[in-house]
Amino acid sequence: MAEVLQENFDELMAAAGRVSSEVTDYVKASPGMPEFLRQAREQNVSVEKLMELLEKAKDDN
Repeated sequence: MAEVLQENFDELMAAAGRVSSEVTDYVKASPGMPEFLRQAREQNVSVEKLMELLEKAKDDN
């Protein structure tokens, strides 16, 4: 549907209050991910900041 609407899949899922099964499966398969997300929430780290850190890590590699 996102492709037909020419919209971002993740944004549509968020608007619907849903999380894709791909994301859910990744979180479940990664033992440290729940703790990482919990700490990010507790420290009020924004999605924008996390994305910025990912981009920096990608650039450093």
